[in-house]
Amino acid sequence: MGLDRGTDRRQIQLLQAQRQLTDAEAQLVALRISLETQRLTQAGVVAQVRSQSLSPEFTKVDNGLTLVDTYDVSFAGYGGDRIRAWLAVPAGTSGPVPCVVEYPGYGGGRGLPHDLLLYAAAGYAHLFL
Repeated sequence: MGLDRGTDRRQIQLLQAQRQLTDAEAQLVALRISLETQRLTQAGVVAQVRSQSLSPEFTKVDNGLTLVDTYDVSFAGYGGDRIRAWLAVPAGTSGPVPCVVEYPGYGGGRGLPHDLLLYAAAGYAHLFL
């Protein structure tokens, strides 16, 4: 009888292990489906954003400086919401120059134009969102 109980226990343990493996496989399949759905959703959002016009607007601001020109910039973001930025460039710039794009995040805001003179004074364009 002891042999039968041991065999029964092993069979029960084996069945429990198989059930756990089946549960883990189901979770893995669900995770794969979730990740694929997320990827497709992100791809759709990216395609939507790429298809919309940015409608950029550049308005020169009188900053009272002779070495730096400043522009109030806005363009369409996700869902058409306007994104505001400052663009500081070396005064009189008419052609391409290297550009530093700075995005401090939502909490900081874009500050004032006079806060952004360093890069433009060094010959770079500086777009600060």
